[in-house]
Amino acid sequence: MATPQNLSELFDHLKESAESFGFKDGDNGILRDCVSAGLKKDNNFWFGFVREDQGPSSAYEGLSFVIIPENEGHNCLAAICIGSSNLGADSELAISPMFRRSFCSLTKGVPRERLFFKYKFDEIEQPTPLLQEYIQSNNFDEPMVATTKEYNITRGGLLPAAMIVDYTRENEYKLILAWLAQYADWRNWASYKNGNRIDGKYDKIHQAINICKDDASCPNPDTVKDVLFNRRFIVLQGAPGCGKTWTAKQIAALEHSGKRLFKETKFIQFHAETTYADFVYGIKPVINGNNVAYKGIKGALLEILDLALEAERRGTNDIFLLIIDEFNRANLANVLGPVFYLFEQNSGKANNLELNLGKKYNPKTKEEEDLIYNHIPQNLYVIATMNTADKSLAVVDFALRRRFSWVTLRPHKLKSPDFDGDLFDVVNDLFMKYATDEELNLQPGQSYFMDKNKRKDSIIYGLMPLMKEYFNGGYLLPAREEFIQLFYRETGLLMYE
Repeated sequence: MATPQNLSELFDHLKESAESFGFKDGDNGILRDCVSAGLKKDNNFWFGFVREDQGPSSAYEGLSFVIIPENEGHNCLAAICIGSSNLGADSELAISPMFRRSFCSLTKGVPRERLFFKYKFDEIEQPTPLLQEYIQSNNFDEPMVATTKEYNITRGGLLPAAMIVDYTRENEYKLILAWLAQYADWRNWASYKNGNRIDGKYDKIHQAINICKDDASCPNPDTVKDVLFNRRFIVLQGAPGCGKTWTAKQIAALEHSGKRLFKETKFIQFHAETTYADFVYGIKPVINGNNVAYKGIKGALLEILDLALEAERRGTNDIFLLIIDEFNRANLANVLGPVFYLFEQNSGKANNLELNLGKKYNPKTKEEEDLIYNHIPQNLYVIATMNTADKSLAVVDFALRRRFSWVTLRPHKLKSPDFDGDLFDVVNDLFMKYATDEELNLQPGQSYFMDKNKRKDSIIYGLMPLMKEYFNGGYLLPAREEFIQLFYRETGLLMYE
Protein backbone atom coordinates (compact mmCIF):
# COMPACT_ATOMS: atom_id res chain seq x y z
CA MET A 1 0.00 0.00 0.00
CA ALA A 2 1.38 3.39 -1.02
CA THR A 3 1.19 5.70 1.97
CA PRO A 4 0.86 9.48 1.68
CA GLN A 5 4.07 11.38 2.28
CA ASN A 6 2.71 14.86 2.87
CA LEU A 7 -0.48 16.67 3.83
CA SER A 8 -1.68 17.17 0.27
CA GLU A 9 -1.29 13.45 -0.50
CA LEU A 10 -3.06 12.54 2.76
CA PHE A 11 -6.10 14.57 1.70
CA ASP A 12 -6.14 13.08 -1.82
CA HIS A 13 -5.62 9.51 -0.61
CA LEU A 14 -8.45 9.69 1.93
CA LYS A 15 -10.80 11.30 -0.58
CA GLU A 16 -10.09 8.52 -3.07
CA SER A 17 -10.52 5.86 -0.38
CA ALA A 18 -13.83 7.35 0.72
CA GLU A 19 -15.05 7.24 -2.88
CA SER A 20 -13.96 3.60 -3.12
CA PHE A 21 -16.19 2.96 -0.07
CA GLY A 22 -19.15 4.55 -1.86
CA PHE A 23 -18.86 8.19 -0.77
CA LYS A 24 -20.48 10.76 -3.07
CA ASP A 25 -19.85 14.34 -2.04
CA GLY A 26 -23.14 16.19 -1.53
CA ASP A 27 -25.18 13.00 -1.88
CA ASN A 28 -24.45 10.70 1.09
CA GLY A 29 -22.03 13.00 2.89
CA ILE A 30 -20.13 16.28 2.77
CA LEU A 31 -16.33 16.54 2.51
CA ARG A 32 -15.24 19.64 4.38
CA ASP A 33 -11.76 21.06 3.85
CA CYS A 34 -10.75 23.63 6.45
CA VAL A 35 -7.05 22.99 5.81
CA SER A 36 -6.72 24.72 2.46
CA ALA A 37 -8.81 27.65 3.65
CA GLY A 38 -7.61 27.65 7.24
CA LEU A 39 -3.84 27.98 7.18
CA LYS A 40 -4.08 31.30 9.00
CA LYS A 41 -6.61 29.99 11.48
CA ASP A 42 -4.71 27.40 13.42
CA ASN A 43 -7.58 26.45 15.71
CA ASN A 44 -9.74 25.25 12.79
CA PHE A 45 -7.14 23.24 10.86
CA TRP A 46 -8.95 20.04 9.83
CA PHE A 47 -10.73 18.21 7.04
CA GLY A 48 -13.24 15.39 7.17
CA PHE A 49 -16.62 13.94 6.38
CA VAL A 50 -19.88 15.21 7.85
CA ARG A 51 -23.49 14.12 7.47
CA GLU A 52 -25.09 14.76 4.08
CA ASP A 53 -27.83 17.04 5.48
CA GLN A 54 -25.27 19.54 6.80
CA GLY A 55 -23.91 22.54 4.93
CA PRO A 56 -20.48 22.86 3.29
CA SER A 57 -19.35 25.45 5.84
CA SER A 58 -20.09 27.03 9.24
CA ALA A 59 -21.36 25.08 12.26
CA TYR A 60 -22.66 21.56 11.75
CA GLU A 61 -24.29 18.93 13.94
CA GLY A 62 -23.88 15.20 14.32
CA LEU A 63 -21.00 12.76 14.19
CA SER A 64 -18.20 13.22 11.70
CA PHE A 65 -14.88 11.62 10.83
CA VAL A 66 -12.12 14.23 10.90
CA ILE A 67 -8.38 14.54 10.41
CA ILE A 68 -6.50 17.22 12.38
CA PRO A 69 -3.02 17.19 10.80
CA GLU A 70 0.26 18.90 11.32
CA ASN A 71 0.99 21.55 8.73
CA GLU A 72 4.66 20.61 8.39
CA GLY A 73 5.07 17.18 10.01
CA HIS A 74 3.68 13.72 9.30
CA ASN A 75 1.51 13.30 12.38
CA CYS A 76 -2.22 13.76 12.54
CA LEU A 77 -5.12 13.19 14.88
CA ALA A 78 -7.87 11.01 13.37
CA ALA A 79 -11.11 11.17 15.30
CA ILE A 80 -14.82 10.76 15.55
CA CYS A 81 -15.93 14.32 16.17
CA ILE A 82 -19.20 15.79 17.42
CA GLY A 83 -20.36 18.83 15.49
CA SER A 84 -19.89 22.09 17.32
CA SER A 85 -23.63 22.68 17.58
CA ASN A 86 -24.95 19.33 18.86
CA LEU A 87 -25.53 15.68 18.05
CA GLY A 88 -28.93 16.28 16.50
CA ALA A 89 -30.20 13.25 14.58
CA ASP A 90 -27.11 11.29 15.64
CA SER A 91 -28.04 11.22 19.33
CA GLU A 92 -29.19 7.59 19.26
CA LEU A 93 -26.14 6.59 17.24
CA ALA A 94 -23.82 8.22 19.77
CA ILE A 95 -25.29 6.29 22.70
CA SER A 96 -25.32 2.97 20.82
CA PRO A 97 -22.93 0.49 22.46
CA MET A 98 -22.17 -0.95 19.05
CA PHE A 99 -21.05 2.39 17.61
CA ARG A 100 -18.55 2.87 20.42
CA ARG A 101 -17.36 -0.75 20.30
CA SER A 102 -16.89 -0.70 16.54
CA PHE A 103 -14.16 1.94 16.86
CA CYS A 104 -12.73 0.64 20.14
CA SER A 105 -12.06 -2.69 18.40
CA LEU A 106 -10.01 -1.01 15.65
CA THR A 107 -6.65 -0.48 17.32
CA LYS A 108 -4.18 -2.71 15.49
CA GLY A 109 -1.10 -0.86 14.30
CA VAL A 110 -0.91 1.99 16.83
CA PRO A 111 0.54 1.89 20.36
CA ARG A 112 -2.10 1.94 23.09
CA GLU A 113 -0.83 5.19 24.56
CA ARG A 114 -1.86 6.97 21.33
CA LEU A 115 -5.47 5.74 21.38
CA PHE A 116 -8.10 7.71 23.30
CA PHE A 117 -11.74 6.77 23.95
CA LYS A 118 -14.55 8.13 26.05
CA TYR A 119 -16.83 5.69 27.84
CA LYS A 120 -19.89 7.68 26.73
CA PHE A 121 -19.68 9.10 23.22
CA ASP A 122 -22.59 11.48 23.79
CA GLU A 123 -20.94 13.19 26.76
CA ILE A 124 -19.63 16.58 25.61
CA GLU A 125 -18.98 18.38 28.88
CA GLN A 126 -15.60 16.82 29.67
CA PRO A 127 -12.53 16.44 27.41
CA THR A 128 -11.36 13.04 26.27
CA PRO A 129 -9.14 11.65 29.06
CA LEU A 130 -5.37 11.97 28.55
CA LEU A 131 -5.69 13.25 24.98
CA GLN A 132 -4.69 16.85 25.69
CA GLU A 133 -1.91 15.77 28.02
CA TYR A 134 -0.43 13.64 25.23
CA ILE A 135 -0.76 16.45 22.70
CA GLN A 136 0.90 18.96 25.02
CA SER A 137 3.79 16.67 25.99
CA ASN A 138 4.86 15.89 22.42
CA ASN A 139 6.34 18.17 19.81
CA PHE A 140 3.41 18.49 17.42
CA ASP A 141 3.13 21.70 15.41
CA GLU A 142 0.81 24.54 16.32
CA PRO A 143 -2.15 23.93 13.95
CA MET A 144 -2.60 20.39 15.26
CA VAL A 145 -2.20 21.46 18.91
CA ALA A 146 -4.49 24.48 18.61
CA THR A 147 -7.26 22.70 16.69
CA THR A 148 -7.26 19.73 19.06
CA LYS A 149 -7.54 22.10 22.01
CA GLU A 150 -10.40 23.95 20.30
CA TYR A 151 -12.48 20.78 19.89
CA ASN A 152 -11.40 18.94 23.01
CA ILE A 153 -11.27 21.82 25.52
CA THR A 154 -12.63 25.18 24.36
CA ARG A 155 -15.87 23.95 22.77
CA GLY A 156 -16.20 20.95 25.08
CA GLY A 157 -15.16 17.35 24.72
CA LEU A 158 -16.10 16.85 21.09
CA LEU A 159 -13.59 14.08 20.26
CA PRO A 160 -14.99 10.92 21.91
CA ALA A 161 -12.70 8.62 19.90
CA ALA A 162 -9.28 9.73 18.70
CA MET A 163 -5.85 8.45 17.78
CA ILE A 164 -2.49 10.05 17.03
CA VAL A 165 -0.76 8.51 14.02
CA ASP A 166 2.15 9.04 11.64
CA TYR A 167 0.34 8.66 8.33
CA THR A 168 3.56 7.91 6.42
CA ARG A 169 3.81 4.56 8.27
CA GLU A 170 1.87 1.81 6.54
CA ASN A 171 0.31 0.17 9.62
CA GLU A 172 -0.77 3.50 11.05
CA TYR A 173 -2.24 4.69 7.76
CA LYS A 174 -4.17 1.42 7.48
CA LEU A 175 -5.77 2.19 10.82
CA ILE A 176 -6.89 5.61 9.55
CA LEU A 177 -8.50 3.82 6.60
CA ALA A 178 -10.12 1.31 8.94
CA TRP A 179 -11.75 4.10 10.97
CA LEU A 180 -12.88 5.81 7.77
CA ALA A 181 -14.31 2.50 6.54
CA GLN A 182 -16.11 1.96 9.84
CA TYR A 183 -17.60 5.45 9.56
CA ALA A 184 -18.59 4.64 5.97
CA ASP A 185 -20.30 1.49 7.15
CA TRP A 186 -22.35 3.38 9.73
CA ARG A 187 -23.28 6.01 7.11
CA ASN A 188 -24.24 3.29 4.58
CA TRP A 189 -22.04 4.76 1.86
CA ALA A 190 -22.01 1.35 0.13
CA SER A 191 -25.80 1.30 -0.28
CA TYR A 192 -28.05 2.80 -2.89
CA LYS A 193 -30.98 4.93 -1.80
CA ASN A 194 -33.16 1.81 -1.89
CA GLY A 195 -30.87 0.02 0.55
CA ASN A 196 -29.20 -2.42 -1.88
CA ARG A 197 -25.44 -2.78 -1.57
CA ILE A 198 -23.21 -1.40 -4.30
CA ASP A 199 -21.10 -4.17 -5.85
CA GLY A 200 -17.55 -4.16 -4.49
CA LYS A 201 -17.95 -1.15 -2.21
CA TYR A 202 -19.21 -3.12 0.79
CA ASP A 203 -16.39 -5.67 0.43
CA LYS A 204 -13.77 -2.91 0.34
CA ILE A 205 -15.19 -1.39 3.51
CA HIS A 206 -15.00 -4.63 5.43
CA GLN A 207 -11.60 -5.58 4.07
CA ALA A 208 -10.25 -2.30 5.43
CA ILE A 209 -11.98 -2.86 8.78
CA ASN A 210 -10.88 -6.47 9.23
CA ILE A 211 -7.20 -5.68 8.63
CA CYS A 212 -7.11 -3.58 11.79
CA LYS A 213 -9.50 -5.40 14.09
CA ASP A 214 -7.83 -6.17 17.39
CA ASP A 215 -8.92 -9.75 17.90
CA ALA A 216 -8.92 -10.06 21.68
CA SER A 217 -8.08 -13.75 21.63
CA CYS A 218 -9.42 -15.83 24.46
CA PRO A 219 -6.74 -17.22 26.79
CA ASN A 220 -5.93 -20.84 25.93
CA PRO A 221 -4.92 -23.49 28.50
CA ASP A 222 -1.22 -22.71 28.07
CA THR A 223 -1.82 -19.01 28.69
CA VAL A 224 -3.95 -19.76 31.73
CA LYS A 225 -1.29 -22.17 32.99
CA ASP A 226 1.30 -19.38 32.82
CA VAL A 227 -0.97 -17.09 34.85
CA LEU A 228 -1.59 -19.91 37.33
CA PHE A 229 2.11 -20.58 37.85
CA ASN A 230 2.79 -16.87 38.35
CA ARG A 231 -0.16 -16.15 40.63
CA ARG A 232 -1.00 -19.56 42.21
CA PHE A 233 -4.69 -18.87 42.89
CA ILE A 234 -6.86 -17.89 39.92
CA VAL A 235 -10.53 -17.62 39.03
CA LEU A 236 -11.68 -18.37 35.48
CA GLN A 237 -14.77 -16.22 34.96
CA GLY A 238 -17.11 -15.98 31.99
CA ALA A 239 -20.53 -16.60 30.52
CA PRO A 240 -22.12 -20.05 30.14
CA GLY A 241 -20.43 -22.26 27.59
CA CYS A 242 -17.17 -20.35 27.12
CA GLY A 243 -14.97 -23.20 28.38
CA LYS A 244 -14.16 -22.44 32.02
CA THR A 245 -14.42 -26.00 33.37
CA TRP A 246 -12.96 -27.44 30.17
CA THR A 247 -9.93 -25.15 30.46
CA ALA A 248 -9.38 -26.11 34.10
CA LYS A 249 -9.50 -29.81 33.22
CA GLN A 250 -7.15 -29.30 30.28
CA ILE A 251 -4.61 -27.75 32.64
CA ALA A 252 -5.05 -30.64 35.08
CA ALA A 253 -4.23 -33.06 32.24
CA LEU A 254 -1.07 -31.28 31.06
CA GLU A 255 2.03 -33.43 30.84
CA HIS A 256 5.75 -32.82 31.18
CA SER A 257 8.31 -35.38 29.98
CA GLY A 258 5.57 -37.95 29.49
CA LYS A 259 4.15 -37.58 33.01
CA ARG A 260 1.25 -35.62 34.43
CA LEU A 261 2.38 -32.14 35.38
CA PHE A 262 0.44 -32.28 38.65
CA LYS A 263 1.11 -35.13 41.03
CA GLU A 264 -2.53 -35.11 42.07
CA THR A 265 -5.63 -33.05 41.27
CA LYS A 266 -8.67 -32.64 43.49
CA PHE A 267 -11.97 -31.51 41.94
CA ILE A 268 -14.98 -30.17 43.84
CA GLN A 269 -18.10 -28.51 42.49
CA PHE A 270 -19.76 -25.95 44.73
CA HIS A 271 -23.55 -25.68 44.94
CA ALA A 272 -26.12 -24.05 47.19
CA GLU A 273 -25.85 -26.83 49.80
CA THR A 274 -22.05 -27.03 49.92
CA THR A 275 -20.81 -26.64 53.49
CA TYR A 276 -17.63 -25.99 55.42
CA ALA A 277 -17.57 -29.72 56.18
CA ASP A 278 -17.54 -30.56 52.46
CA PHE A 279 -14.71 -28.22 51.64
CA VAL A 280 -12.62 -27.92 54.80
CA TYR A 281 -13.42 -30.18 57.75
CA GLY A 282 -16.43 -31.68 59.48
CA ILE A 283 -17.60 -34.22 62.03
CA LYS A 284 -19.69 -37.12 60.79
CA PRO A 285 -21.40 -39.95 62.72
CA VAL A 286 -19.95 -43.48 62.40
CA ILE A 287 -22.02 -46.49 63.52
CA ASN A 288 -20.07 -49.33 65.14
CA GLY A 289 -22.51 -52.04 66.14
CA ASN A 290 -24.92 -50.44 68.59
CA ASN A 291 -22.59 -47.55 69.24
CA VAL A 292 -22.44 -44.21 67.46
CA ALA A 293 -19.13 -42.44 67.29
CA TYR A 294 -18.15 -39.20 65.62
CA LYS A 295 -15.23 -38.98 63.26
CA GLY A 296 -13.51 -35.96 61.81
CA ILE A 297 -13.56 -35.96 57.99
CA LYS A 298 -11.31 -33.70 55.96
CA GLY A 299 -12.86 -31.91 53.01
CA ALA A 300 -11.44 -31.40 49.52
CA LEU A 301 -9.18 -28.52 50.55
CA LEU A 302 -7.49 -30.24 53.48
CA GLU A 303 -7.10 -33.51 51.58
CA ILE A 304 -5.04 -31.87 48.83
CA LEU A 305 -3.39 -29.44 51.27
CA ASP A 306 -2.08 -32.30 53.40
CA LEU A 307 -0.51 -33.93 50.34
CA ALA A 308 1.14 -30.65 49.36
CA LEU A 309 2.43 -30.03 52.89
CA GLU A 310 3.89 -33.52 53.07
CA ALA A 311 5.66 -33.04 49.74
CA GLU A 312 6.96 -29.69 50.99
CA ARG A 313 8.23 -31.34 54.19
CA ARG A 314 10.01 -34.07 52.22
CA GLY A 315 11.50 -31.56 49.77
CA THR A 316 10.08 -33.16 46.60
CA ASN A 317 9.30 -31.31 43.37
CA ASP A 318 5.73 -32.58 43.23
CA ILE A 319 3.00 -30.01 42.58
CA PHE A 320 -0.73 -30.28 43.25
CA LEU A 321 -3.91 -28.73 41.89
CA LEU A 322 -7.30 -27.99 43.42
CA ILE A 323 -10.17 -27.16 41.05
CA ILE A 324 -13.25 -25.49 42.53
CA ASP A 325 -16.02 -25.52 39.94
CA GLU A 326 -18.92 -23.03 40.15
CA PHE A 327 -17.03 -21.10 42.83
CA ASN A 328 -19.75 -18.53 43.52
CA ARG A 329 -22.66 -20.94 43.58
CA ALA A 330 -22.14 -21.61 47.31
CA ASN A 331 -22.33 -19.29 50.30
CA LEU A 332 -18.63 -18.49 50.28
CA ALA A 333 -18.46 -16.96 53.75
CA ASN A 334 -19.90 -20.15 55.29
CA VAL A 335 -18.00 -22.60 53.10
CA LEU A 336 -14.57 -21.00 53.47
CA GLY A 337 -14.82 -19.84 57.06
CA PRO A 338 -11.40 -18.66 58.25
CA VAL A 339 -9.39 -20.56 55.61
CA PHE A 340 -9.54 -17.72 53.10
CA TYR A 341 -6.79 -16.09 55.22
CA LEU A 342 -4.49 -18.86 53.99
CA PHE A 343 -4.84 -17.75 50.37
CA GLU A 344 -1.89 -15.39 50.20
CA GLN A 345 -0.21 -15.44 46.80
CA ASN A 346 3.09 -13.90 47.78
CA SER A 347 3.89 -15.31 51.19
CA GLY A 348 4.88 -18.76 52.40
CA LYS A 349 3.30 -18.32 55.82
CA ALA A 350 -0.01 -16.45 55.95
CA ASN A 351 1.26 -13.54 58.05
CA ASN A 352 2.34 -16.08 60.69
CA LEU A 353 -1.28 -16.90 61.45
CA GLU A 354 -2.16 -20.24 62.95
CA LEU A 355 -5.72 -21.25 62.12
CA ASN A 356 -7.54 -23.85 64.17
CA LEU A 357 -9.79 -25.49 61.60
CA GLY A 358 -11.27 -28.19 63.84
CA LYS A 359 -10.38 -31.15 66.01
CA LYS A 360 -8.64 -34.38 65.07
CA TYR A 361 -8.42 -37.62 67.03
CA ASN A 362 -4.92 -38.86 67.80
CA PRO A 363 -5.09 -42.69 68.08
CA LYS A 364 -1.79 -42.80 69.94
CA THR A 365 -2.79 -40.45 72.73
CA LYS A 366 -6.50 -41.24 72.35
CA GLU A 367 -7.18 -37.56 72.69
CA GLU A 368 -8.47 -34.80 70.44
CA GLU A 369 -5.98 -32.30 69.12
CA ASP A 370 -6.41 -28.97 67.41
CA LEU A 371 -6.21 -29.06 63.63
CA ILE A 372 -3.70 -26.27 62.99
CA TYR A 373 -2.72 -24.86 59.57
CA ASN A 374 -0.70 -21.72 58.92
CA HIS A 375 -0.05 -21.61 55.18
CA ILE A 376 -0.73 -23.02 51.74
CA PRO A 377 2.61 -24.19 50.35
CA GLN A 378 4.05 -22.99 47.06
CA ASN A 379 3.46 -26.38 45.46
CA LEU A 380 -0.36 -26.14 45.66
CA TYR A 381 -2.25 -24.30 42.95
CA VAL A 382 -5.94 -23.45 42.87
CA ILE A 383 -8.25 -22.87 39.91
CA ALA A 384 -11.81 -21.73 40.59
CA THR A 385 -14.46 -21.19 37.91
CA MET A 386 -17.21 -18.59 38.12
CA ASN A 387 -20.30 -17.97 36.01
CA THR A 388 -20.70 -14.25 35.33
CA ALA A 389 -24.21 -14.64 33.88
CA ASP A 390 -26.10 -15.89 36.93
CA LYS A 391 -26.89 -12.80 38.97
CA SER A 392 -28.50 -14.86 41.75
CA LEU A 393 -25.17 -16.31 42.78
CA ALA A 394 -23.01 -15.24 45.69
CA VAL A 395 -21.00 -12.05 45.39
CA VAL A 396 -17.28 -12.41 46.02
CA ASP A 397 -16.26 -9.85 48.62
CA PHE A 398 -13.20 -7.66 48.17
CA ALA A 399 -11.17 -9.38 50.91
CA LEU A 400 -11.43 -12.69 49.09
CA ARG A 401 -11.25 -11.16 45.61
CA ARG A 402 -7.80 -9.67 46.20
CA ARG A 403 -6.43 -13.10 47.09
CA PHE A 404 -7.17 -14.48 43.62
CA SER A 405 -6.18 -13.40 40.14
CA TRP A 406 -9.05 -13.14 37.67
CA VAL A 407 -8.91 -14.46 34.12
CA THR A 408 -11.88 -13.74 31.86
CA LEU A 409 -12.79 -16.29 29.19
CA ARG A 410 -14.93 -14.80 26.43
CA PRO A 411 -17.02 -16.39 23.69
CA HIS A 412 -14.89 -16.92 20.61
CA LYS A 413 -14.95 -18.80 17.32
CA LEU A 414 -13.32 -22.21 17.05
CA LYS A 415 -11.43 -23.55 14.06
CA SER A 416 -13.23 -26.91 14.16
CA PRO A 417 -15.05 -27.76 10.88
CA ASP A 418 -18.11 -28.64 12.96
CA PHE A 419 -18.26 -25.24 14.64
CA ASP A 420 -21.22 -23.12 13.50
CA GLY A 421 -19.33 -19.92 12.87
CA ASP A 422 -22.13 -18.29 10.87
CA LEU A 423 -24.65 -18.60 13.71
CA PHE A 424 -22.00 -17.50 16.21
CA ASP A 425 -21.36 -14.33 14.16
CA VAL A 426 -25.07 -13.44 14.05
CA VAL A 427 -25.48 -13.86 17.83
CA ASN A 428 -22.22 -12.05 18.51
CA ASP A 429 -23.28 -9.11 16.32
CA LEU A 430 -26.60 -8.83 18.19
CA PHE A 431 -24.82 -8.75 21.54
CA MET A 432 -22.31 -6.18 20.25
CA LYS A 433 -25.17 -4.06 18.93
CA TYR A 434 -27.53 -4.12 21.90
CA ALA A 435 -25.83 -5.34 25.09
CA THR A 436 -24.64 -2.97 27.78
CA ASP A 437 -21.09 -3.54 28.98
CA GLU A 438 -22.45 -5.56 31.90
CA GLU A 439 -24.74 -7.60 29.63
CA LEU A 440 -21.77 -8.69 27.51
CA ASN A 441 -21.04 -11.06 30.39
CA LEU A 442 -24.20 -12.93 29.37
CA GLN A 443 -23.15 -13.74 25.80
CA PRO A 444 -23.40 -17.52 25.24
CA GLY A 445 -20.07 -19.21 24.72
CA GLN A 446 -18.79 -21.46 21.98
CA SER A 447 -20.29 -24.66 23.40
CA TYR A 448 -23.70 -23.47 22.10
CA PHE A 449 -22.37 -23.58 18.52
CA MET A 450 -20.43 -26.85 18.45
CA ASP A 451 -22.43 -28.70 15.76
CA LYS A 452 -23.46 -26.75 12.67
CA ASN A 453 -25.18 -29.86 11.29
CA LYS A 454 -27.62 -29.70 14.21
CA ARG A 455 -28.19 -25.97 14.23
CA LYS A 456 -31.94 -26.26 14.71
CA ASP A 457 -31.54 -28.47 17.80
CA SER A 458 -28.83 -26.16 19.17
CA ILE A 459 -31.23 -23.24 18.95
CA ILE A 460 -34.36 -24.98 20.24
CA TYR A 461 -32.74 -26.75 23.18
CA GLY A 462 -29.86 -24.36 23.92
CA LEU A 463 -29.94 -20.78 22.70
CA MET A 464 -33.68 -20.19 22.76
CA PRO A 465 -34.24 -21.21 26.43
CA LEU A 466 -31.15 -19.24 27.48
CA MET A 467 -32.19 -16.05 25.69
CA LYS A 468 -35.77 -16.39 26.92
CA GLU A 469 -34.44 -16.56 30.48
CA TYR A 470 -32.38 -13.43 29.87
CA PHE A 471 -35.36 -11.51 28.47
CA ASN A 472 -37.61 -12.62 31.31
CA GLY A 473 -34.97 -11.30 33.70
CA GLY A 474 -34.99 -7.90 32.02
CA TYR A 475 -31.70 -8.29 30.15
CA LEU A 476 -31.04 -7.36 26.50
CA LEU A 477 -34.63 -6.27 25.95
CA PRO A 478 -33.75 -4.04 22.95
CA ALA A 479 -32.50 -7.18 21.16
CA ARG A 480 -35.56 -9.32 21.89
CA GLU A 481 -37.42 -8.78 18.62
CA GLU A 482 -34.36 -9.53 16.48
CA PHE A 483 -33.67 -12.73 18.41
CA ILE A 484 -37.30 -13.78 18.03
CA GLN A 485 -37.04 -13.26 14.26
CA LEU A 486 -33.68 -15.07 14.10
CA PHE A 487 -35.02 -18.11 15.92
CA TYR A 488 -38.21 -18.16 13.85
CA ARG A 489 -36.25 -18.08 10.57
CA GLU A 490 -33.98 -20.88 11.71
CA THR A 491 -36.51 -23.18 13.42
CA GLY A 492 -40.01 -22.12 12.43
CA LEU A 493 -40.85 -21.71 16.14
CA LEU A 494 -41.87 -18.57 17.95
CA MET A 495 -40.10 -18.00 21.24
CA TYR A 496 -43.31 -16.99 23.01
CA GLU A 497 -45.85 -19.44 21.61
